[in-house]
Amino acid sequence: SAKTLRQSDPSAYSSVKDALLKMLRSKHAIQRIYKGIVPAALGAIPSSALYFGAYESSKVTLQRIMGNDNPSETGYRKRLLVHGLAAASGNVLSSFVFVPKEVIKQQLQIKSGAAKTTIRSIVQQKGIKGLYAGYGVTLLRNIPSATIRFVLYEELKRKWAIAKKDEDERTRNLRKLGTFLAGAVAG
Repeated sequence: SAKTLRQSDPSAYSSVKDALLKMLRSKHAIQRIYKGIVPAALGAIPSSALYFGAYESSKVTLQRIMGNDNPSETGYRKRLLVHGLAAASGNVLSSFVFVPKEVIKQQLQIKSGAAKTTIRSIVQQKGIKGLYAGYGVTLLRNIPSATIRFVLYEELKRKWAIAKKDEDERTRNLRKLGTFLAGAVAG
């Protein structure tokens, strides 16, 4: 909220901290801070579902197209390409939900009004494409970071988490921890 306010009216707020302090001192401070949280939360669920669904299905399809369904036998460069393209496809699809959710959330944070009124106002003024303002820029920001994150995650998971057939229980448990660590390091 404070960052959105600062960006929307830099002359009114000297910094994000200044915007936050002014919000906290205002009437209905808690409501102002959490303005737009409902559309953000409601949009996060389908956006994430699309992201991970597209990522996983793209990954499997790309592995099949490249001629090897077994990722442990696939060459390093092919794995990087598969995971990078899968991450990009996840971003492209999830952004169809993510971007409108962000546009609505930011408009609610800047202006007063209900989400329904805000959506109607955006569509009346700019059409449906108004809900997708910033789609391209969002992809330019998200695809490189997601590609790095998922390529790194998959490679670390491959090294730290894939169990071998002849491992004992203790080693298998350490490999389960490896999945968590791979996600933490990649994140």
